[in-house]
Amino acid sequence: MRLVFEVRFSGNTRLNMGKRKSKARVIKKARQTVSTQLDCLFCNHSKTVECKLDKIDTHTGTIRCRVCGVSFQMEINHLTDPIDVYSEWIDETERLNSQIDEENVQGDEDEADEAAEDALYNTEIERRHNRRKYDEDAEHDEEQQSEHEEPEDLHN
Repeated sequence: MRLVFEVRFSGNTRLNMGKRKSKARVIKKARQTVSTQLDCLFCNHSKTVECKLDKIDTHTGTIRCRVCGVSFQMEINHLTDPIDVYSEWIDETERLNSQIDEENVQGDEDEADEAAEDALYNTEIERRHNRRKYDEDAEHDEEQQSEHEEPEDLHN
């Protein structure tokens, strides 16, 4: 006696016997890149500073503003990115500004006091001038209103 088994699968069951495995789709993630067009520290224009890296010949990174023409150059290596050159430019600018400020504070305290007094004097003059101009404008407006008013006697 021979027994024969019949195996049936419903449509919901999935058998991959004897079939090739399908490859999973590869989803590529967009790499974030650092911009090479940056904001200028001196003229405050946005995206006017270009950074160029020469890693092969001269090993220099150069920053140049298209509007005001300010440039900065530094030595780089194979790991340097444009943002590194830009950050170094900012640091160098701050360092030079702090040196200049220290020199001015040490030698120019009297000049700073005089400059503050001059600024206060100029502010007071400007305030008086603006007040005089405001008063003149108010008088002019009152004159125009009195010219445009009709006498009440004519209507009766």
